[in-house]
Amino acid sequence: MTREGSTTIYLLIPVFIILALASASFAAQVQQADLGLSLSAQQGGQMVQEVAPNSTYSYVVFLKNNDPINPAQDAVLTIKLPYNAIYVDAVVYPSPPQDYSLRHSGDMLVAAFQRLHPLSLRQVNITMIAPADAPDTLYAIANLRYDGDPIPGNNTATLSTYVPLPGYDQSAAAKSLEDLLHNQSYLLFTFQDLLMRLPRGAEDNYNFTVSFEQLLRSQAHLTDCFQQLLANDSRRGWDSYYSSEDRTYLLQSYEAMLRDEADLFGGFSAKINDSWVSLDDFTAPGHSMDAQWELLASFEDLLKRQVRLYKGFVYLLHEIDQGAPPQERQALVDFLDSYEDLLRRESELIRGFEYIMGRKFAQIGTNSWEEYSRVQPAIGSDWDFF
Repeated sequence: MTREGSTTIYLLIPVFIILALASASFAAQVQQADLGLSLSAQQGGQMVQEVAPNSTYSYVVFLKNNDPINPAQDAVLTIKLPYNAIYVDAVVYPSPPQDYSLRHSGDMLVAAFQRLHPLSLRQVNITMIAPADAPDTLYAIANLRYDGDPIPGNNTATLSTYVPLPGYDQSAAAKSLEDLLHNQSYLLFTFQDLLMRLPRGAEDNYNFTVSFEQLLRSQAHLTDCFQQLLANDSRRGWDSYYSSEDRTYLLQSYEAMLRDEADLFGGFSAKINDSWVSLDDFTAPGHSMDAQWELLASFEDLLKRQVRLYKGFVYLLHEIDQGAPPQERQALVDFLDSYEDLLRRESELIRGFEYIMGRKFAQIGTNSWEEYSRVQPAIGSDWDFF
Protein backbone atom coordinates (compact mmCIF):
# COMPACT_ATOMS: atom_id res chain seq x y z
CA MET A 1 0.00 0.00 0.00
CA THR A 2 1.30 3.47 -0.90
CA ARG A 3 1.84 6.23 1.62
CA GLU A 4 -0.94 8.28 -0.05
CA GLY A 5 -3.45 5.39 0.35
CA SER A 6 -2.60 4.97 4.00
CA THR A 7 -3.04 8.69 4.58
CA THR A 8 -6.47 8.60 2.95
CA ILE A 9 -7.60 5.74 5.19
CA TYR A 10 -6.41 7.52 8.30
CA LEU A 11 -8.33 10.63 7.27
CA LEU A 12 -11.57 8.62 6.71
CA ILE A 13 -11.54 6.84 10.09
CA PRO A 14 -12.62 9.97 12.08
CA VAL A 15 -15.42 10.51 9.55
CA PHE A 16 -16.73 6.95 10.11
CA ILE A 17 -16.56 7.44 13.86
CA ILE A 18 -18.52 10.70 13.64
CA LEU A 19 -21.18 9.08 11.45
CA ALA A 20 -21.48 6.12 13.82
CA LEU A 21 -21.84 8.41 16.80
CA ALA A 22 -24.48 10.45 14.97
CA SER A 23 -26.43 7.31 14.09
CA ALA A 24 -26.28 6.08 17.67
CA SER A 25 -27.41 9.50 18.91
CA PHE A 26 -30.37 9.50 16.49
CA ALA A 27 -31.35 5.96 17.53
CA ALA A 28 -31.21 7.01 21.16
CA GLN A 29 -33.50 9.95 20.38
CA VAL A 30 -36.02 7.62 18.71
CA GLN A 31 -36.03 5.26 21.69
CA GLN A 32 -36.74 8.11 24.08
CA ALA A 33 -40.14 9.03 22.58
CA ASP A 34 -42.90 7.71 24.82
CA LEU A 35 -46.18 7.16 22.99
CA GLY A 36 -49.61 6.52 24.51
CA LEU A 37 -53.15 5.90 23.35
CA SER A 38 -56.74 5.94 24.62
CA LEU A 39 -59.81 4.20 23.20
CA SER A 40 -63.49 5.06 23.71
CA ALA A 41 -66.89 4.45 22.11
CA GLN A 42 -68.93 7.55 21.33
CA GLN A 43 -72.34 8.61 20.06
CA GLY A 44 -73.20 12.24 19.44
CA GLY A 45 -69.85 13.34 20.79
CA GLN A 46 -70.48 11.65 24.17
CA MET A 47 -68.72 8.59 25.54
CA VAL A 48 -71.07 5.60 25.88
CA GLN A 49 -70.87 2.13 27.38
CA GLU A 50 -73.75 0.71 25.39
CA VAL A 51 -75.29 1.33 21.96
CA ALA A 52 -78.73 0.49 20.61
CA PRO A 53 -79.11 -2.31 18.05
CA ASN A 54 -78.54 -1.22 14.45
CA SER A 55 -77.36 2.25 15.57
CA THR A 56 -74.30 4.15 14.29
CA TYR A 57 -71.49 4.79 16.73
CA SER A 58 -67.77 5.60 16.63
CA TYR A 59 -64.55 4.37 18.13
CA VAL A 60 -62.27 7.29 18.94
CA VAL A 61 -58.57 6.58 19.36
CA PHE A 62 -56.21 9.30 20.60
CA LEU A 63 -52.47 8.94 19.96
CA LYS A 64 -50.01 11.16 21.75
CA ASN A 65 -46.27 11.57 21.67
CA ASN A 66 -45.58 12.40 25.30
CA ASP A 67 -41.94 13.33 24.70
CA PRO A 68 -41.36 17.13 24.69
CA ILE A 69 -38.27 16.92 22.45
CA ASN A 70 -38.03 13.78 20.37
CA PRO A 71 -40.30 12.87 17.44
CA ALA A 72 -41.50 9.30 16.87
CA GLN A 73 -41.07 7.75 13.47
CA ASP A 74 -42.85 4.77 11.91
CA ALA A 75 -45.47 4.22 14.60
CA VAL A 76 -48.19 1.73 13.63
CA LEU A 77 -51.67 1.64 15.17
CA THR A 78 -53.56 -1.66 14.85
CA ILE A 79 -57.23 -1.92 15.85
CA LYS A 80 -59.07 -5.21 16.14
CA LEU A 81 -62.70 -4.25 15.47
CA PRO A 82 -65.69 -6.31 16.69
CA TYR A 83 -66.50 -9.02 14.19
CA ASN A 84 -70.23 -8.66 14.89
CA ALA A 85 -70.43 -4.93 13.98
CA ILE A 86 -70.28 -3.30 10.54
CA TYR A 87 -67.31 -1.10 9.57
CA VAL A 88 -68.23 2.11 7.70
CA ASP A 89 -65.08 4.26 7.44
CA ALA A 90 -62.13 5.76 9.33
CA VAL A 91 -60.76 9.33 9.40
CA VAL A 92 -57.56 10.74 10.91
CA TYR A 93 -57.50 14.21 12.54
CA PRO A 94 -55.81 16.50 11.90
CA SER A 95 -55.69 15.41 8.27
CA PRO A 96 -52.67 17.45 7.18
CA PRO A 97 -49.91 16.61 6.91
CA GLN A 98 -50.56 13.48 4.91
CA ASP A 99 -47.93 11.52 6.79
CA TYR A 100 -50.07 8.46 7.45
CA SER A 101 -51.79 5.59 5.66
CA LEU A 102 -55.00 3.70 6.48
CA ARG A 103 -55.69 0.09 5.57
CA HIS A 104 -58.81 -1.90 6.42
CA SER A 105 -59.24 -5.63 5.94
CA GLY A 106 -61.93 -7.77 7.57
CA ASP A 107 -62.09 -6.78 11.24
CA MET A 108 -58.59 -5.21 11.26
CA LEU A 109 -57.74 -1.53 10.74
CA VAL A 110 -54.11 -0.43 10.46
CA ALA A 111 -52.97 3.20 10.60
CA ALA A 112 -49.25 3.78 9.94
CA PHE A 113 -47.75 7.18 10.89
CA GLN A 114 -44.45 8.31 9.39
CA ARG A 115 -43.81 10.88 12.10
CA LEU A 116 -45.44 11.95 15.35
CA HIS A 117 -44.05 15.28 16.48
CA PRO A 118 -43.14 16.00 20.11
CA LEU A 119 -46.26 16.49 22.28
CA SER A 120 -48.49 16.09 19.21
CA LEU A 121 -51.95 14.57 19.40
CA ARG A 122 -53.57 12.60 16.58
CA GLN A 123 -57.10 11.25 16.52
CA VAL A 124 -58.56 8.32 14.60
CA ASN A 125 -62.36 8.20 14.27
CA ILE A 126 -63.85 4.87 13.18
CA THR A 127 -67.54 4.79 12.24
CA MET A 128 -69.38 1.53 12.93
CA ILE A 129 -72.93 0.15 12.90
CA ALA A 130 -74.02 -2.00 15.84
CA PRO A 131 -75.53 -5.43 15.10
CA ALA A 132 -79.30 -5.74 14.83
CA ASP A 133 -79.40 -8.88 16.96
CA ALA A 134 -79.33 -8.20 20.68
CA PRO A 135 -78.26 -8.63 23.38
CA ASP A 136 -74.61 -8.64 22.36
CA THR A 137 -71.21 -7.36 23.44
CA LEU A 138 -68.77 -5.63 21.10
CA TYR A 139 -65.03 -5.90 21.77
CA ALA A 140 -62.38 -3.60 20.32
CA ILE A 141 -58.62 -3.79 20.94
CA ALA A 142 -56.17 -1.03 20.00
CA ASN A 143 -52.40 -1.55 19.97
CA LEU A 144 -49.73 1.06 19.12
CA ARG A 145 -46.47 -0.49 17.94
CA TYR A 146 -43.35 1.64 18.15
CA ASP A 147 -39.88 0.13 18.55
CA GLY A 148 -38.00 1.27 21.59
CA ASP A 149 -40.85 2.94 23.47
CA PRO A 150 -39.50 3.26 27.04
CA ILE A 151 -43.02 2.90 28.52
CA PRO A 152 -44.89 0.30 26.42
CA GLY A 153 -47.59 -0.23 29.05
CA ASN A 154 -49.70 2.66 27.76
CA ASN A 155 -49.71 1.46 24.15
CA THR A 156 -52.67 -0.94 24.42
CA ALA A 157 -56.36 -0.50 25.21
CA THR A 158 -59.33 -2.89 25.25
CA LEU A 159 -62.97 -1.79 25.23
CA SER A 160 -66.26 -3.66 25.53
CA THR A 161 -69.54 -2.04 24.49
CA TYR A 162 -72.90 -3.61 25.29
CA VAL A 163 -75.83 -3.83 22.87
CA PRO A 164 -78.97 -4.21 25.05
CA LEU A 165 -82.17 -5.92 24.01
CA PRO A 166 -84.89 -3.24 23.85
CA GLY A 167 -87.63 -3.81 26.39
CA TYR A 168 -85.62 -6.43 28.28
CA ASP A 169 -86.19 -5.83 31.98
CA GLN A 170 -86.56 -7.78 35.21
CA SER A 171 -89.96 -9.08 34.20
CA ALA A 172 -88.65 -10.29 30.83
CA ALA A 173 -85.66 -11.90 32.57
CA ALA A 174 -87.94 -13.76 34.96
CA LYS A 175 -90.09 -15.03 32.09
CA SER A 176 -86.98 -16.13 30.22
CA LEU A 177 -85.71 -18.05 33.24
CA GLU A 178 -89.05 -19.75 33.78
CA ASP A 179 -89.07 -20.87 30.15
CA LEU A 180 -85.59 -22.36 30.56
CA LEU A 181 -86.64 -24.16 33.73
CA HIS A 182 -89.69 -25.65 32.03
CA ASN A 183 -87.50 -26.93 29.20
CA GLN A 184 -85.04 -28.38 31.70
CA SER A 185 -87.88 -30.19 33.44
CA TYR A 186 -88.74 -31.85 30.13
CA LEU A 187 -85.14 -33.06 29.80
CA LEU A 188 -85.23 -34.42 33.33
CA PHE A 189 -88.43 -36.33 32.57
CA THR A 190 -86.68 -37.84 29.54
CA PHE A 191 -83.72 -38.87 31.67
CA GLN A 192 -86.07 -40.30 34.27
CA ASP A 193 -87.79 -42.43 31.63
CA LEU A 194 -84.45 -43.90 30.54
CA LEU A 195 -83.40 -44.35 34.15
CA MET A 196 -86.40 -46.55 34.86
CA ARG A 197 -85.54 -48.90 31.98
CA LEU A 198 -81.78 -49.13 31.48
CA PRO A 199 -79.60 -49.69 34.61
CA ARG A 200 -79.73 -53.24 35.97
CA GLY A 201 -76.76 -54.06 38.21
CA ALA A 202 -76.29 -52.67 41.72
CA GLU A 203 -73.42 -50.36 40.81
CA ASP A 204 -75.13 -49.01 37.67
CA ASN A 205 -78.36 -48.55 39.56
CA TYR A 206 -76.58 -46.62 42.27
CA ASN A 207 -74.51 -44.43 39.94
CA PHE A 208 -77.40 -43.45 37.68
CA THR A 209 -79.78 -42.88 40.57
CA VAL A 210 -77.25 -40.64 42.32
CA SER A 211 -76.75 -38.70 39.07
CA PHE A 212 -80.51 -38.22 38.81
CA GLU A 213 -80.60 -37.03 42.42
CA GLN A 214 -77.91 -34.45 41.68
CA LEU A 215 -79.89 -33.20 38.70
CA LEU A 216 -83.00 -32.90 40.86
CA ARG A 217 -81.01 -31.00 43.48
CA SER A 218 -79.77 -28.56 40.82
CA GLN A 219 -83.30 -28.13 39.51
CA ALA A 220 -84.58 -27.40 43.02
CA HIS A 221 -81.85 -24.80 43.46
CA LEU A 222 -82.73 -23.09 40.17
CA THR A 223 -86.40 -23.06 41.12
CA ASP A 224 -85.40 -21.44 44.39
CA CYS A 225 -83.43 -18.82 42.42
CA PHE A 226 -86.53 -18.17 40.33
CA GLN A 227 -88.54 -17.63 43.50
CA GLN A 228 -85.88 -15.21 44.77
CA LEU A 229 -86.17 -13.27 41.52
CA LEU A 230 -89.89 -12.84 42.12
CA ALA A 231 -89.77 -12.03 45.83
CA ASN A 232 -88.76 -8.94 47.77
CA ASP A 233 -85.75 -8.81 50.07
CA SER A 234 -87.63 -10.45 52.95
CA ARG A 235 -88.81 -13.24 50.61
CA ARG A 236 -92.28 -12.86 52.13
CA GLY A 237 -93.92 -11.07 49.23
CA TRP A 238 -93.49 -9.82 45.68
CA ASP A 239 -90.81 -7.51 44.40
CA SER A 240 -92.53 -4.18 43.76
CA TYR A 241 -91.19 -4.20 40.20
CA TYR A 242 -93.82 -6.68 38.91
CA SER A 243 -97.22 -5.56 37.70
CA SER A 244 -100.43 -7.30 38.75
CA GLU A 245 -100.57 -9.10 35.38
CA ASP A 246 -96.94 -10.22 35.71
CA ARG A 247 -97.60 -11.58 39.19
CA THR A 248 -100.53 -13.69 38.04
CA TYR A 249 -98.61 -15.06 35.05
CA LEU A 250 -95.39 -15.78 36.95
CA LEU A 251 -97.16 -17.38 39.90
CA GLN A 252 -98.97 -19.72 37.49
CA SER A 253 -95.60 -20.64 36.00
CA TYR A 254 -94.11 -21.13 39.48
CA GLU A 255 -96.98 -23.44 40.35
CA ALA A 256 -96.32 -25.46 37.19
CA MET A 257 -92.65 -25.77 38.15
CA LEU A 258 -93.57 -27.10 41.58
CA ARG A 259 -95.96 -29.58 39.98
CA ASP A 260 -93.22 -30.82 37.61
CA GLU A 261 -90.79 -31.03 40.49
CA ALA A 262 -93.22 -33.08 42.54
CA ASP A 263 -93.61 -35.50 39.61
CA LEU A 264 -89.83 -35.77 39.25
CA PHE A 265 -89.40 -36.42 42.96
CA GLY A 266 -92.08 -39.08 42.63
CA GLY A 267 -90.00 -40.65 39.87
CA PHE A 268 -86.95 -40.58 42.15
CA SER A 269 -88.98 -42.34 44.86
CA ALA A 270 -90.13 -44.95 42.35
CA LYS A 271 -86.56 -45.52 41.20
CA ILE A 272 -85.39 -46.13 44.77
CA ASN A 273 -88.21 -48.65 45.22
CA ASP A 274 -87.43 -50.34 41.92
CA SER A 275 -83.72 -50.62 42.79
CA TRP A 276 -84.21 -51.55 46.43
CA VAL A 277 -83.40 -55.24 46.18
CA SER A 278 -80.36 -54.74 43.90
CA LEU A 279 -78.96 -52.11 46.30
CA ASP A 280 -79.26 -54.38 49.34
CA ASP A 281 -75.85 -54.54 51.11
CA PHE A 282 -74.26 -52.36 48.38
CA THR A 283 -71.91 -49.62 49.56
CA ALA A 284 -70.19 -47.33 47.10
CA PRO A 285 -66.36 -47.40 47.24
CA GLY A 286 -65.07 -45.00 49.88
CA HIS A 287 -68.52 -44.44 51.45
CA SER A 288 -69.36 -45.30 55.06
CA MET A 289 -73.14 -45.47 54.52
CA ASP A 290 -74.82 -48.17 52.45
CA ALA A 291 -76.61 -47.13 49.26
CA GLN A 292 -80.12 -47.57 50.65
CA TRP A 293 -79.51 -45.23 53.59
CA GLU A 294 -77.72 -42.79 51.33
CA LEU A 295 -80.55 -42.52 48.80
CA LEU A 296 -83.13 -42.37 51.56
CA ALA A 297 -81.32 -39.43 53.15
CA SER A 298 -81.09 -37.69 49.77
CA PHE A 299 -84.81 -38.19 49.17
CA GLU A 300 -85.69 -36.59 52.49
CA ASP A 301 -83.40 -33.65 51.80
CA LEU A 302 -85.11 -33.08 48.45
CA LEU A 303 -88.49 -33.11 50.18
CA LYS A 304 -87.28 -30.48 52.65
CA ARG A 305 -86.17 -28.27 49.78
CA GLN A 306 -89.59 -28.62 48.20
CA VAL A 307 -91.29 -27.62 51.46
CA ARG A 308 -89.28 -24.39 51.45
CA LEU A 309 -90.35 -23.73 47.86
CA TYR A 310 -93.97 -24.26 48.84
CA LYS A 311 -93.56 -21.69 51.59
CA GLY A 312 -92.33 -19.16 49.02
CA PHE A 313 -95.35 -19.96 46.87
CA VAL A 314 -97.67 -19.31 49.83
CA TYR A 315 -96.10 -15.92 50.55
CA LEU A 316 -96.54 -14.82 46.93
CA LEU A 317 -100.06 -16.19 46.84
CA HIS A 318 -100.97 -14.35 50.05
CA GLU A 319 -99.90 -11.01 48.60
CA ILE A 320 -102.02 -11.55 45.49
CA ASP A 321 -104.90 -12.39 47.84
CA GLN A 322 -104.43 -9.09 49.67
CA GLY A 323 -104.40 -6.89 46.60
CA ALA A 324 -106.30 -8.76 43.91
CA PRO A 325 -108.95 -6.69 42.11
CA PRO A 326 -112.35 -8.33 41.50
CA GLN A 327 -111.44 -9.39 37.94
CA GLU A 328 -108.52 -11.42 39.27
CA ARG A 329 -110.49 -13.23 41.97
CA GLN A 330 -111.07 -16.20 39.69
CA ALA A 331 -107.31 -16.52 39.18
CA LEU A 332 -106.94 -16.51 42.96
CA VAL A 333 -109.48 -19.34 43.27
CA ASP A 334 -107.55 -21.30 40.64
CA PHE A 335 -104.33 -20.74 42.56
CA LEU A 336 -105.87 -22.04 45.77
CA ASP A 337 -107.11 -25.11 43.94
CA SER A 338 -103.63 -25.68 42.48
CA TYR A 339 -102.03 -25.20 45.88
CA GLU A 340 -104.35 -27.80 47.36
CA ASP A 341 -103.28 -30.21 44.63
CA LEU A 342 -99.61 -29.46 45.31
CA LEU A 343 -100.06 -30.22 49.00
CA ARG A 344 -101.74 -33.49 48.08
CA ARG A 345 -98.76 -34.40 45.89
CA GLU A 346 -96.39 -33.47 48.69
CA SER A 347 -98.32 -35.71 51.08
CA GLU A 348 -98.04 -38.58 48.62
CA LEU A 349 -94.27 -38.04 48.38
CA ILE A 350 -93.94 -38.07 52.16
CA ARG A 351 -95.99 -41.27 52.31
CA GLY A 352 -93.63 -42.73 49.71
CA PHE A 353 -90.69 -41.69 51.88
CA GLU A 354 -92.30 -43.36 54.91
CA TYR A 355 -92.89 -46.53 52.86
CA ILE A 356 -89.22 -46.74 51.86
CA MET A 357 -88.25 -46.09 55.48
CA GLY A 358 -90.49 -48.99 56.50
CA ARG A 359 -88.71 -51.29 54.04
CA LYS A 360 -85.35 -50.32 55.50
CA PHE A 361 -86.53 -50.76 59.07
CA ALA A 362 -87.90 -54.19 58.14
CA GLN A 363 -84.50 -55.20 56.78
CA ILE A 364 -82.56 -54.16 59.86
CA GLY A 365 -85.15 -55.59 62.25
CA THR A 366 -86.16 -52.33 63.93
CA ASN A 367 -88.79 -49.69 63.46
CA SER A 368 -87.23 -46.77 65.22
CA TRP A 369 -86.55 -43.25 63.91
CA GLU A 370 -83.74 -43.10 66.45
CA GLU A 371 -81.93 -45.66 64.33
CA TYR A 372 -82.29 -43.40 61.32
CA SER A 373 -81.03 -40.38 63.26
CA ARG A 374 -78.07 -42.41 64.46
CA VAL A 375 -77.09 -43.32 60.90
CA GLN A 376 -77.68 -39.86 59.45
CA PRO A 377 -77.91 -37.24 62.24
CA ALA A 378 -78.55 -34.31 59.89
CA ILE A 379 -81.67 -35.95 58.49
CA GLY A 380 -85.04 -36.54 60.16
CA SER A 381 -85.43 -33.04 61.64
CA ASP A 382 -85.78 -29.38 60.69
CA TRP A 383 -88.64 -29.77 58.22
CA ASP A 384 -89.62 -26.13 58.86
CA PHE A 385 -93.20 -26.32 57.64
CA PHE A 386 -94.20 -22.88 58.94
